Amino acid sequence: MAVYLFLAAEWLGFYTARAAAFLTIYGLYDSNPHNTPSIWIKRLLITIGFMSVMYCIFALVLRVQTPRGLLV
Repeated sequence: MAVYLFLAAEWLGFYTARAAAFLTIYGLYDSNPHNTPSIWIKRLLITIGFMSVMYCIFALVLRVQTPRGLLV
């Protein structure tokens, strides 16, 4: 799954593909149940926080150009 998202980075955009990959991997390895909405909200908030840190590191500090796609 992560390989497909890596290859889709040019189409989806770097940050969108990484967020989807992070959420997928986090959801697979999290021991909490998958049918609880509050757990999914927590996972989404952690994913948004992680991607915000990634954006700050790559775009603002390192000034690296990342692949742009449909969504970002």
